[in-house]
Amino acid sequence: MARVQLCTIWIKTVVLLCATWTTLAAPDIQLLSGTARGFDKQVSESLKSYSAYYGIPFAQAPVGELRFLPPRPFLGQGSGEIITSNTFRAACYQTGLPRERLSEDCLHLNVFTPTDVDFGPLRKVMVWIHGGGFFIGDASLYIPTKLVAEDDVIVVTIQYRIGALGFLSSGDEALPGNLGLHDQVLALRWVKDNIRRFGGDPDDVTIFGESAGSASVAALSLSPTTKGLFNKAIMQSGTIFSAWALGENPQEQFYHHAKETGCFPRIYNPWNKVGYHESIVACLKRKSPKEILDAAEEIVYSDPLTKSIDELPLFAPVIDGELLPRAPASLLSDRAYLQQIGALDRSYILGINDNEGLILASGVPKEDYSSFTRQSNVASLIKSTLREANDNIPLQKILDLNSDMSYVIPTIIFARALVKASPSTPVYLYVFDAEPKLKDPNGPLRGTSHGMDLYFEFDMPPNDLDQLILFYADLDPVKLPVLERAFRDLFLPSLKLASHQPSVSALGLALI
Repeated sequence: MARVQLCTIWIKTVVLLCATWTTLAAPDIQLLSGTARGFDKQVSESLKSYSAYYGIPFAQAPVGELRFLPPRPFLGQGSGEIITSNTFRAACYQTGLPRERLSEDCLHLNVFTPTDVDFGPLRKVMVWIHGGGFFIGDASLYIPTKLVAEDDVIVVTIQYRIGALGFLSSGDEALPGNLGLHDQVLALRWVKDNIRRFGGDPDDVTIFGESAGSASVAALSLSPTTKGLFNKAIMQSGTIFSAWALGENPQEQFYHHAKETGCFPRIYNPWNKVGYHESIVACLKRKSPKEILDAAEEIVYSDPLTKSIDELPLFAPVIDGELLPRAPASLLSDRAYLQQIGALDRSYILGINDNEGLILASGVPKEDYSSFTRQSNVASLIKSTLREANDNIPLQKILDLNSDMSYVIPTIIFARALVKASPSTPVYLYVFDAEPKLKDPNGPLRGTSHGMDLYFEFDMPPNDLDQLILFYADLDPVKLPVLERAFRDLFLPSLKLASHQPSVSALGLALI
């Protein structure tokens, strides 16, 4: 009898272990468009588990006749078809990446979930919009392992069309522009409609982004097309008021593309300008993606580290009358409009790094990085990349001016306008200072540069920008995990910042 009882206990234990393994394995998720198959993953340091669902299509491939059109929802072949990938899918077409990693069929998203989403309440959801100046970028660079496994939130990373394929505009109905933003809106609609199946709360969605992704968050926050799709927004290093975030003369760029691609009609009919532009768009649809991108600028920008930031090709959102009905300043000053679109019912965090202007060093050749150990050496290098630099202006003033014009002032303007429109709307400002600047001109160049915050937020695969962004950082192995924890605490979607302020401020994150 004792032996029988022992075997019974052993069998029950095996069954229990099997049941536990089953609940921890990434389950298949049945969607109307097909089956999302997940993969079990682990955080390398803590070995905590999470699930990853790669390459879920949320829109039809924008190719052929669908090129230069707003995205259309992906319908699939039915719930039985596997629609996911076993890793990240190709990035949207751009320069600077190997051709095999690029595709026009790029409108996919990735969902990362805790392993136990089948239990307990629905999880908070965070949707990441990558940066890259609206002409480069890839969701695969941002792996949110710790946000998911340690902070118990669901993170969605999305792809959107960039460069000419995403932001070219004729300035009229022939090609209104903002296709990349329309991609983002459709991805948010997908999250609203489907995230509950992954254990996420569709009524507790935070959108967050950095640089051009942050400016995208600002644009989406002001758009009538996003009402009800998210209730919290985080903007890291940029808003729609940043100098590079809004196209002012899209038609000139449109004509440039037409000439460079051989799509400029020989006969111009001033009484049918829209038809004239439509003929250009029809021609552009017949060109290869490479031809479209090569026509973007006369300058070569296959490696963004070879050009100063003020020489990079400009693609950006435009005022199209739909997604952005009017100038952002006008929208933010219209309380009735903001109330109508739900902008005042959300919570906001906006912030900057303490020395964003160091991004100007992107124009310095890689072989000169070793000179960054002395500010007096690097000053001439950075100034040589600027069009209107004056040797008599101290380096730090140049860096501060860039920070102020591109990041600090646009962030404050956006935040103040929200507060003025509705003092009760939660709006928080922060400054992230992971590496304090040194005033000694003979000392090393230090400061928290543009993009350095991403390394405290995500697992970042190695790329060319690492050595530039992290060159200035003294990544103390004792301070680093503590600062990383404080940074993620600030961005957790609860937005209950008051309780975090004392510890965060002590570690270099100052709430204003």
